[in-house]
Amino acid sequence: MERDKWQFLLRVTAGYGLTLLIAAVILMMIQKCPWGSDPATAVKRVILVGYPASFSATVLDSLR
Repeated sequence: MERDKWQFLLRVTAGYGLTLLIAAVILMMIQKCPWGSDPATAVKRVILVGYPASFSATVLDSLR
C-alpha cells in the first residue's frame, strides 16, 4: 500500500512538472515568457497555461 502512494505521488509530480516544462517552452517559442526582464510574470504565465493542461494530463493518465 505504501508503494502505491509513492508511485501515485511520483506520477502526479512528473505529470505536472512535464506539463509546466512544455508550457514554458511553448511560451518561450511565441515570445510571451519574459524570463530576462520580468521573471515573476513569466512564472505566472507558465502556471496559468500549465494548470489547465495538467488536468488533461491527469485525466488521460487515469484512463490508462
